[in-house]
Amino acid sequence: MSTAVIASNVEIALQFIEEMGAGECRVLHNVSWNEYEELLNELGPGYAVRVAYTEGDLELMSPLYKHEAYKDVLTMLVRILGKTCKQRVQSAGSLTLKRKNLLRGAEPDTCFYLQNAAKILGQEEIDLRYDPPPDLVVEVDITSKSTSKMKTYAKFGVPEFWRFDGKQMRIYALIAGDYVEREQSLSFPIVANTDLVLFLKQSTEEGQDEAFDAFQNWVNERSKNS
Repeated sequence: MSTAVIASNVEIALQFIEEMGAGECRVLHNVSWNEYEELLNELGPGYAVRVAYTEGDLELMSPLYKHEAYKDVLTMLVRILGKTCKQRVQSAGSLTLKRKNLLRGAEPDTCFYLQNAAKILGQEEIDLRYDPPPDLVVEVDITSKSTSKMKTYAKFGVPEFWRFDGKQMRIYALIAGDYVEREQSLSFPIVANTDLVLFLKQSTEEGQDEAFDAFQNWVNERSKNS
């Protein structure tokens, strides 16, 4: 009599990752925290797929080229803003943010330490039990919605959240534990959501270098008049 071997959630997740094409999302339910951490250990550093964990639900997302291009452009725009506005920018990329006591974990498309940059300089790891969360998290929602991740970032205490869906940029500030939409950036008040969209659009129509040069000139003018 044969006995069927039941694959673990970790094995299923790894199989999903191997099979997923660009832009695909997969969700597994009833995943324990230990299985989530085991999967992260199995993947090791530098994996491309984004992994999110929300109270037993494990979400896997494989980014599209367009998704990664927008992410890289937004990273550069933040760096230009930081340098021109004399705000230290410490990029943390797709850092895995997790809190066992909240049963939540997420990997933003990119994130930054700004006001708290000095507090994490020289560290090899970030532990949200002791370290501050990033000051700004950015998500590009081309193929999936970051609603659950948004709630996770709010619970982690991330002060500012940007969400770009390929057409519209939304900027949120954390107020009394919830995100409230606003037009201007909390960290960089000279820039609004519609400003960012213009330069993201330019990066796809004219090229990234052209968009960066134009944004630098724009920020120079705005910072002089602010």
